[in-house]
Amino acid sequence: MFGFGKKKQQSIALTAPCAGRVVALAQVKDPAFAEGMLGKGFAVEHTELPDTVEIVAPVAGTINHVFKTGHAFIVHSESGLDVLVHIGFDTVKLKGDGFEILKAKGDTVAAGEPVVRVEAARLAAQGVDLTTPVVFPDSSRIDEIELGADGATATLLEG
Repeated sequence: MFGFGKKKQQSIALTAPCAGRVVALAQVKDPAFAEGMLGKGFAVEHTELPDTVEIVAPVAGTINHVFKTGHAFIVHSESGLDVLVHIGFDTVKLKGDGFEILKAKGDTVAAGEPVVRVEAARLAAQGVDLTTPVVFPDSSRIDEIELGADGATATLLEG
């Protein structure tokens, strides 16, 4: 009746890292993401692939890591959670070809600020799937994720 013993919930909005259709992770082709092995989250399927696509930070925070190949980065959000953005599937095998890193570890970013530029049309023409998952590697604080047209809202459990 009074909510004693219940955990307080807080929500954080996540901006889609690129234009496209926001989908549940279970719908993506990569089993590591689809089965939640890398954490809870969502993905963006590209509906158009211009010559270049800027992949943006889904939340405000600090860049915690940018993989040297440019295919993924982690933002440490203001809520204290890390958010991993992984650009495409098996893109680590490209060894950085087609990825231009725009931000470095330690940089502060706003939600929607570009972090990586991708030669999307060229990579797609080579058969690269650029579906872009956004996941919380430590999903223990995530209660649920609600999808929206331009991103998602994650409801957090607070102790």
